[in-house]
Parts: sequence; structure tokens; C-alpha cells
Amino acid sequence: MNLSALPDIIVLKWRDLMTEDKWALRRSLCLFGALLVASSCTIRRDISPVATAEESKVSLVEPALPATGQGAGQRSAQSGTEAFAVALGLRHSGKTEEAVRGLKDIATRHPGSVWASRASFLIGIIEIETGGDALPYFEAASGVPDIDDYIVYYRGRALAERSEFAEAATVFDSILTLFPDSRLAEDSSFRKASALLGAGAHLEALTAFSEFMEAYPGSTLLPEAILGSARAHIGLGNVPSALPMLTRVRYRHPLSKASAPASALLADMMDSGADIPDPTDEDIFARAGSLFDGARYKEAVTEYARLKSPGNGYYDRAVMKTAYAQVRLKSYSLAESTLKEYLKGRKTDKAREALSLLSLVSLRQGDLEGLLDAEERLSEKGPASAERASAIFHIGTYHEGKGDIGRAVAYYKKASLLEGTEGAREALWALGWLDYREGDYEGASASLQRYARGSSGRDLAKALYWKARSLEKAGLTDAAAEAYLETCAKDIDGYYCQLSTKRGADLKGRADMGRLRVEAGGLTSALFGVSLETIDEPIQDTEGEGFENPATGEILPEEGQLQRDQHFLAARELMTLGLSESASAEIDLLARRFSGDALALRTLASLFHEAGDLFRSHRLYKRFLSGALKDDASLGAYSYPLKLVLLIKERAPYAADPFLVAAVIREESHFNPRATSPAGALGLMQLMPETARGLSRQAGNDGFTPADLFDPSVNIELGSRYLSSLLARFDNDVVLAIAGYNAGPEAVSRWARSSPSEYDEFIESIPYRETRNYAKKVLRSYGEYMRLSGEDPSELFSKARLTLIRKNSAGI
Repeated sequence: MNLSALPDIIVLKWRDLMTEDKWALRRSLCLFGALLVASSCTIRRDISPVATAEESKVSLVEPALPATGQGAGQRSAQSGTEAFAVALGLRHSGKTEEAVRGLKDIATRHPGSVWASRASFLIGIIEIETGGDALPYFEAASGVPDIDDYIVYYRGRALAERSEFAEAATVFDSILTLFPDSRLAEDSSFRKASALLGAGAHLEALTAFSEFMEAYPGSTLLPEAILGSARAHIGLGNVPSALPMLTRVRYRHPLSKASAPASALLADMMDSGADIPDPTDEDIFARAGSLFDGARYKEAVTEYARLKSPGNGYYDRAVMKTAYAQVRLKSYSLAESTLKEYLKGRKTDKAREALSLLSLVSLRQGDLEGLLDAEERLSEKGPASAERASAIFHIGTYHEGKGDIGRAVAYYKKASLLEGTEGAREALWALGWLDYREGDYEGASASLQRYARGSSGRDLAKALYWKARSLEKAGLTDAAAEAYLETCAKDIDGYYCQLSTKRGADLKGRADMGRLRVEAGGLTSALFGVSLETIDEPIQDTEGEGFENPATGEILPEEGQLQRDQHFLAARELMTLGLSESASAEIDLLARRFSGDALALRTLASLFHEAGDLFRSHRLYKRFLSGALKDDASLGAYSYPLKLVLLIKERAPYAADPFLVAAVIREESHFNPRATSPAGALGLMQLMPETARGLSRQAGNDGFTPADLFDPSVNIELGSRYLSSLLARFDNDVVLAIAGYNAGPEAVSRWARSSPSEYDEFIESIPYRETRNYAKKVLRSYGEYMRLSGEDPSELFSKARLTLIRKNSAGI
């Protein structure tokens, strides 16, 4: 830390800190020192440094707004807690100016209180977001408890916004020394270096950027730090040292924010006559790979083309990546040309991989001659290889698609002989499914049994379920009922267990299926009998006694170490301030720290839930809790949050079924409002911007922008409209609507005309693997939401009327 930038009194206190290392001293010194560095100011002794016991328990992530018509006289009587809740509500609803007025009113009416400090802090955040002068507000925020590092950090941000870079660098440096365990240390280290660069202290900035990169080599800010180092070198007149750094950013980090300015600097240097070396093949390959991984396939193909000369060491990999990119772009004819040119007269260790991909490309183009040629060449290069098994399977798939079942079966049997390969497994499934469809239930059962032997997880459950269906079709009801029980035993929480529960209950009685589900354990059985009123309540803190399980009323012991952790305290305060993203980041850090402590993790999941972060709550449940505490019914709040259903009912009251909308959200984005797919779908319900734009116009809003889809309310409203339109189109058939949401209604209309009428057979016959798996996942989640609402999920598929749809297919 640069002590020369601090007044003498701060230097003396700093040295005391280095020897005493007491939290109270560290806190007061940090705030006091940062204030004096920021500007001349007075320390208000009337601001309480900690909240009262009652205030510290308040969490106001989604505060209630005051009743309409509440007058100024009534507001003046509000407590700081109530007034802060009102201001937060205004901010969350986008009424920023009104929120700021309310927060300023709190500071005036409740001077010296923790709520006045909180109000000042939040005004400062808003000023930073809107480009205002935030510093005075952070100077008045020293009474906010448990987030000293945030207060100092934002003071540094405010100073940088004022272009007082040297002072900002000193403040950011103080965080690294005073709060080395802070979540903000990484960002503060980067901002310190950036502030030094802004201050023109190029040598110091270069050192600071180097320290940052050494301390945080995996940081997402690494490309910007490299760019900053290059700019520092340029500032020192050392352009040759800057060039490799700029090249590194352009070619190794093309998707980063630093890429465009680095490329612009390189172009400027080239225009000014600087001797810029050509990028190496390694640079080009790295850039192309990053673009490919970021789903920017056209740009990746352009870069790979620079390496497509046979003498190049990256040639083989570049050609294959080009072909894969062209397949992703559905440019099958281009992929075919790329692969055929690559294979022409060359010996390469990637020949089998290329022929396997060529086989897939030929299948997508309906090219039987290409399929047969690829398989023949693979029979020479690897007669028992996985690539050949896949090629044979592709030929069988081609014939099945053409309706030539005899030839399809012959090729599937041929592929199944290459045991231990994925092509053989797929062929065994295809044989079993064809036998089932053709009414050969004995043959289906035998093939599915073989398929089951090499399967696990959901694939095993699929094999067992359809074996059970084959036995049922053959009239062997007792054997079928036992097979349904076995299916649930292998996949208690899955789609096939839901199907088996209904069919097994019809054959053997509901009591036996219920017994199986309870004995097998898992979330589904744990949720059995838990009411809608209790399941979505997070675990509650009970006056320091511990945490209450809402399903049982049991008081669980307090995890003392967790509750005393500074990150835990910070998370609670940040939630009180309505800064749920920052709170969630603190809890995320705690989850990694307490990854082996199931009870602590449950408390953290509750905090995520309380913060309104259903994404992280669900993610933590899946990573750590689904197995460790599978019999705890209260965990259903984190895997199937009914809080989301309430939001859907509020934002989309016209939604045909809010539980179906919630199930779609769960599988589309796992409750992540910032989710972005490689194809460009955005937000909770993964809407494509153009689709959303049309839906927005239909709702009378012409001001739509793609960024609006990151707003949960907007996304839910538009996604619910789209899902409701699909339900209307398909006569409220849930299965067809779900499939249409993924694959598009036109494709589903085609399938419905020729596919089986029974819902489970229809789903298994969906030709798109992605849509097939998607429908199963959404239906599974939908069934669980139905169970939580008190409905019988076995009745779910009574809403499917595929036979009716097929009879009216002309009108689809």
C-alpha cells in the first residue's frame, strides 16, 4: 500500500493494525482511512456501527409496497424498516428517482440509525449505476454492518468515476491488505492496476497488473489485465513489449471485451508503420478454437481456413473442426466437400473420425451411396471400430426412415455385433423399439434386455420401462407390474418412474407402487404428502435456537461456524440492502468453503432462496444436497420452487397452466434469468429475440429490445404467451405443446399425423433427440409440480389427446 498518500494519523493506525490485527480496529481504521483518502470529511459519531438485533434479521429482497393512497403524513410515521422496504420496492419496479427521494427521506428522518446508513449506501450504488457523484453517499454509509469491504470498494469506484485515479488506487489497495479474504479482492486488485494506469503511473500499473495475473491466473478479467499491461508498456514507450500482449488478447481471447480494443491498437500500430509480426499457427488455431467454443462457427471456419494447407502442423485438426462447424451450421454439402477433399489420397490418423462424420453428413442429406461408401472404407480401416458401428447404424436409420424395415433390422443387427461401441448400443435400442412398434413383444423384450445390460441411469430406466410395456402388451401383467417396480427402483425421480407409477398402479394397485416409491427414497418420495403451504418455505432462523424445517417443525441445530463467517454476515446484510446478486456471490463462496457440510449447505440453499436466487439455490441442491439429505421434504423448495409459480401467476395471469410454465423454466434455464444458449436464446424461458419481438408486438409493446429478456417478468410474460398459443393450437395437448416449444409447431404437426397415438409412444418416436429428451424432462418436472400442488401426477397425461389431434390433422 502507498502509505505516502495517507495522512500521518492513518499511517500510525496502519502500523498498529499490522501488529494488533483486531477486527474492530481493522474496521474503524479502514473506514476512517478510506474516508480521509477520498476527501476531507468528518466522522459522524452518531451513526451506529451495528444494527439492532431486530433490524439485523430483516430481509427485504422483495419488499411490499405501501397501500395505494398512503399520504405523506402516514409515511412520516413509518419506521426506518418500513420506509426502506418502500424505497427498495420502488427501485425494483424501475422507479429510480422515486426510490432515491425515499432513501434521502430516510436519511433525513432517521439520522444516526443503521437505516440512514443503508439508505446512503444504496443511493451511492444508484449514483454509480446512473453516472452520478456517489462519493458523498458512501462517506455517510459507515454505519452499515458487516460489509466494510463493500463500502471501501465502492468508495474506490466513486473516486475512479471522478477520475481521481491515484486516490482510487490507494483505496483499492487498502482492500487487499485489510480484507484479503474479501470476495472483492480479485476485482479490487484489477481496479487498483487500472486506476494506476488512469493516473499515468505506468510503471506502477505494470507491476500491479503483473501481481493481479499472478494471483488470479484463471480470472475472467485476465484478457483485460493483459490489455492493461500492453497499454502501460505503450505509455512507457516500450511498444515492442506491448505487441505480443495485444496479439495474445486478439488471438487467445477473441470473445473477451478486451479483444476489440486490442485489435484496434494493433491496427493503429500497423498504420503507423510499426513492425508487427504475423500471428503464429498456434495463435490462429487458438483463436479459431475459442470462436468455435463460443458457437461463432462462421468466424471459426474463416480462421481454420488459414491453416488448411497439408504441410501445416494444425492441418488435420483444422479440417475436422471446420467440418464439425459446418455440421453445426447445417451446411451439410459444405461439410461433405470438406471431408471428401481431406480424405482424397491421404493417409491420416483422423481418417476414421472423418469417415464417421461423413457418414452422419450423408445420413442428414439422405445420401445412401455416401453412407455405403463410408461404411465400406471404415470396414477396411477399422472393421471392429466404434466409427464403423456408428456408420452401420446410420445405414439402418436411413432404411427405417424410408420405411424399409427389413433392411433396417438387418443393419441394426449387424451393428449390434460390434459389442462395446455406442453404435451397437443404439442398434440394440432400435431393434427393441422396432420390434415393439411391429408388435413382436417377445423380440422387443429380448432386445431391450440386452440393451439394459450395457446401460445405466436414465438409459437403463428407459430399457426397463419399455420391457415392461412389451410384457404388458403381451398380456403378462404380473411380470409387467414387477418390471414397472424395477424401473422406479432404478430411477426414482425420473420420467420413466412417473410413467411406471401410473401403469404399475393400474396393473398391481396403487399401494404397491406407493410402497416402492417410499422404499426407494429420493426427492419424489420425500415430497409425498407435503402440503403446498409448507414446501416452499425456506428453513427459518428461530431466535438463535437454530433453523426450523417447515415440513416437520423440527428445530435443527445452528451451524455456529457458518453463522459466524464474515461472508455469511455479509450475505445477510446484502440481502437486506436488496443487492441479491452480491449476496448470492457471497453464498456461492460459502458453498465452496462448506462443501462437505450438508447442514451448512442446506442453510445456504435457504439463503439463496431467501435472496430470490432460485438458480443458485437449485444448483447448490443438485451439486451437494440431492443425495446427502434426500429424505428432507423441505428441500423441494429448492428443486421445485413454488415461489416461481406465484411469480408466474402474478406476471402471466392468462397462462394456461403456471405449473407447466414453471416446469419449462426449470428445464430451459434451471431458473437462471441470465441464461444464454449457443443459438442465442435468452433468459428464463430461453426465447429467441425475434420470436419475443413478435410476441411483444402482439401485446402492444413496440419498444422491445433483446436485453429485456433478461428481466424475469418480461421473459415469463412473453414465454407464457408463446406456450399458451401452442396449447391453444394443439387443443390443450400438453405433450404436443411441450414438443412444439422446443422443435417448433410445424415439425410437431407433421409428427402428430404419423406417430403413435399413445403419449409415451409418441414421445419415444420424436425424431429429434434433443426434443425427445426435452419433452421427457419437462414432463417429469411438470409431474413434480403437480404433486406439490396436491394433484395426482398420474393424471397428467389425461390431458394428451393425440388421437383427436391426428383425426383433425388437416386443421393443424
